Amino acid sequence: KCYTPVLYKGLSPCRASELKSMVLQSDQLQYVINQVSKEMGRTAEEFQAEASTILDEMAHRLQISTVRFFAFTLSKIFKTLFQSICVNEEGIQRLQQAIHEHPVILLPSHRSYMDFLLMSYVLYTYDLSVPVIAAGMDFMGMKIVGEMLRMSGAFFIRRSFGGDKLYWAVFSEYVQIMVK
Repeated sequence: KCYTPVLYKGLSPCRASELKSMVLQSDQLQYVINQVSKEMGRTAEEFQAEASTILDEMAHRLQISTVRFFAFTLSKIFKTLFQSICVNEEGIQRLQQAIHEHPVILLPSHRSYMDFLLMSYVLYTYDLSVPVIAAGMDFMGMKIVGEMLRMSGAFFIRRSFGGDKLYWAVFSEYVQIMVK
């Protein structure tokens, strides 16, 4: 199967390194870095390096070969778990049109981990862009699984940001740049 998803018309796909660079150079993040630097009495360069480290920990590294492997594996798993998977074809067509015209954010119910796996599988099967998915840091700790999730479009976030202004700013810019 040749995977050629429909992309948002204003989107030009970028590599993980380009995304990281855009986040680190964003005006909003630079503003927060300067503010936190003044508040904490440390240099902006130290916080710039910390922001870079946060991004390295957080960012996805989508690789189509891993997505294909996951799709193959999930097809085998789903065939053993389910008799069938019903897909609203009309809804898929509307989603395809929406993806072409606008950035789209999908919010699965997250009642189980099956939600995002099934959603990603269906989108891949229908030749739609595989979603980037926010995953908890606990998944990152699973050596092989965590890295495979990262290469399938997962980005990892803390369960709580607390009062960490820098982390919040990095996360916010990361998501906003992906959605633009």
